[in-house]
Amino acid sequence: MMHPLSEVDAGQATRLIRQFFEYHSRCVSDPRYVPDSEAATYREEWLSEGLTFGYEVDGDLLGLIRFREDRGTYWIEDLIVDEAKRGSGIGGAMLEWAEEWVKARGARSLFLDVVPANLPALDFFVERGYDLLNTIELRKNFYETPPKAEVSFMGRRLKVHSWPADRPLPGSRERIN
Repeated sequence: MMHPLSEVDAGQATRLIRQFFEYHSRCVSDPRYVPDSEAATYREEWLSEGLTFGYEVDGDLLGLIRFREDRGTYWIEDLIVDEAKRGSGIGGAMLEWAEEWVKARGARSLFLDVVPANLPALDFFVERGYDLLNTIELRKNFYETPPKAEVSFMGRRLKVHSWPADRPLPGSRERIN
């Protein structure tokens, strides 16, 4: 079922990568169409890294997982399941495989990042034993993006540009619409 991504997977991998980036753009409230040419460029980069694997059933590529490694420490950079197959156990099977794969290479931990607005992914990983490390990722936009809210966090005022509409802001009962 799991195999190293190869050129044989090109068309199906491009489709999954496009789905992934379009989904993430919606998570951060910046929906956009991702052309196949852009997704194919990512696919070629991932192929050259040699740390991307596909999940295949009966000739259909239903998922991708991409790793990053640095001196024996591994990160899941991307875990992608075909939108039509989410909730069917594929992601869980891929994650179990990934954990065994990195353990076989001597890893003592496996790291990953989740966009805070991607609550299904956050729940997915927490339910499978992943701990929140409280890493704070910051960014500076070089284009105008009015914040949806400002919050006080650890004694600092921070701008919030995306947050799930059904969850209150940290330290507040207020929701962003």
